[in-house]
Amino acid sequence: MTDVPAVVGVLGGGRMGAGIAHAFVVSGSTVRIVERDDDRAAAALDRVISALAASVERGTTGEPLAALNARIETGTDDALFDECELVIEAVPEDTALKIASLARIEDRVGAEIPIASNTSSLSIDALAASLRFPQRFLGLHFFNPVPASELVEIVVGRATDAALVADAQDWVGALGKPPVT
Repeated sequence: MTDVPAVVGVLGGGRMGAGIAHAFVVSGSTVRIVERDDDRAAAALDRVISALAASVERGTTGEPLAALNARIETGTDDALFDECELVIEAVPEDTALKIASLARIEDRVGAEIPIASNTSSLSIDALAASLRFPQRFLGLHFFNPVPASELVEIVVGRATDAALVADAQDWVGALGKPPVT
């Protein structure tokens, strides 16, 4: 089994985005959350830091809070995605917003960087149809609340590369959650 990606980007720091960020930080990743404005970025940072503090308090992580907090960054600049090995879109369930968000990510990251959507109701194939590189796209559907949820659904599109599916299964397993493909 592989480790989680070293640097993970999350577009959208609402409850789901913050929960996804928390899961990756606790598992060892550095996470960069991009939001649409400074207030939302600050709120996302507060959500993640609060969740990390709760994990330390419950003893579900052996790392000190300062070390965990050092691996989370938020902002509004898409340049935060530049060193990411995986970027997850976690914006609200609106097709036009998700397509625009995925295009924004795809325009910023290299063609080899996997992109995932946290959609729970939209077609992965329909979203993939808007991308230049649909083979590097899949769904990573985290359930709410992410820290307490037991599993992650991996949604495979018709164009999704089989190696990416295997990587995603490994990443989810490294998060301590069973993957359901």
